Order: sequence, then C-alpha cells, then structure tokens
Amino acid sequence: MRKIKKHIHYLLSISLLILLFFSYSAMSFAAATVTFADNKLLVFNPGSAYTSSDLFENFKGVMPGDKLTEEITIENKNKDFDYIKVYLRAIVHDEVGNPLSQSVTASGETVVSMQDFLAQLSMQVKKGTDLIFDASPDELDGLAANVLLGRLRRGESLKLDVVLTVPIDLGNEYANRVGEVDWVFTVEGFNDPVPTDTTEPTEPPTDESEITKPPSPVKPDPTEPPSEKPEPSKPDVPHTGESKNPWTTILGLALVLTALVLILFFIRRIRKKQTR
Repeated sequence: MRKIKKHIHYLLSISLLILLFFSYSAMSFAAATVTFADNKLLVFNPGSAYTSSDLFENFKGVMPGDKLTEEITIENKNKDFDYIKVYLRAIVHDEVGNPLSQSVTASGETVVSMQDFLAQLSMQVKKGTDLIFDASPDELDGLAANVLLGRLRRGESLKLDVVLTVPIDLGNEYANRVGEVDWVFTVEGFNDPVPTDTTEPTEPPTDESEITKPPSPVKPDPTEPPSEKPEPSKPDVPHTGESKNPWTTILGLALVLTALVLILFFIRRIRKKQTR
C-alpha cells in the first residue's frame, strides 16, 4: 500500500492574559475558538486591549477566591487535508528570548514582577478526563514540549477546559496586575493512504522469440505419392460352404456323377444275377 502524505506545520501563538482587579466589573464573555481553515490557524474571540489573539476572555477582572473556567474549542474546517494532528506547548516570557508584549510592558509590568504575580495562581488544563497541565501559570509543567491534543478529521473538533484558581488570601500588592503566557498551537496536515494494486501490469513481449505465433498450415508435397487410406476392416462372416473358386465346384460335381454311375452299375449287376 503506497502512502501519499502532506506534512505541513502551522503555528499560532496566542496569549493567556490574566487581569486581576480588586473590584467587580461586569463583562460579556465570548466563546474561545481556535479554527484551522484555509491552511491557517485562526482565533475567533473579541481579543483584549492587550492583544488581538487573547484567547482567555474569562480571565479578566478576576478577584481573590475566584475559580474561573475557560472552554476552548479547537476545530478542523480545512479542506486540503483528510485529517490533522493538533499539538500545544507553552512559552514563558523572559527579557531576551520572549519579551513581554508592549501593551503589557506599558501597564508597568516587568518579567520579574509578572512572574511573581503568576506564581501566586494555580491553573489546570484538561482534555476530557486527561490532565495536561497542573501548576502555576509561570511554569511550563506538562506543556514544556508539544503535547498531542488529538487527531481531527474534517468537521471534527475537541475541547480544552482551563481552570484558574485565585487564592482567597491574595494581598493588595497584587491589585491591578497583568500576567501573560504564550501558548503555541502546531498543526500537521495529512492525507489518508491510497491503496494501490501490488501486482505488476503484464506488458506485451517485445522480443520476437517470446511471441507465440499460431502454426501455419502444412501444404502437401506434390512429389510425394498420396498416402493410401487403409481399408476398413470387414466383420467376420460365418462359413456357408460356398466357394468363390469355380474349380472346386466342378470337382465336386464330378465326384457326385462318379458315385451315381457306380451305384447304377452295382444295381444292374444285382438284377442280372436274380434273373438267371
């Protein structure tokens, strides 16, 4: 079976932004969706003032003691592949390799202050009953390397549940703080194996020696005499005494006449003796 495969990587970096306020503010939440369509990974949600790829709308305006859940739907709407594999990993921010977003820096956060804030929180990421991540958001934990989330055929989807817990005794020094973590989705596109016939096609022979020709009719040689056909055997006929030889018939008649003459001769002789 020959396998034809397209294997292409698509990357999307999104931001996990956590805004902590010590006062309640009403907010409208939108569904968080990551969609693979037209060979692109797209995030469908309102975003935030910090970045348009903010996937965690529910984690804004959190307060001490909160336990918030964000449901993320990942769906495959691409038509170029039969199925995709979706991976996820996390990247923490630092001063050089992955600096903070300009909007987060403008809020007064530094890498050190932000990591200290995120270390006060706890977060879990689940796919169904599978626990993928269970640590504070400033750590990589199970998302240090790519984690296979699933294999999606066209039109299929999967869900992630992200649970953020804020301790009830979090102090005032963490008021109006912002935390940022990058999540990177990786998609690989595949096509199903194509079954092929393993038998080789039979090609016509090219060598004249391999070509079987029909036998040509044999013409009789005029110089040779025609072969005699054997006469059909005659069935055995019982002997009836008839002879095809005429001499045999004549000889038989002569013997009969001789016998008659002798008989007549003896009869006449006997009569003469009786008359004397």
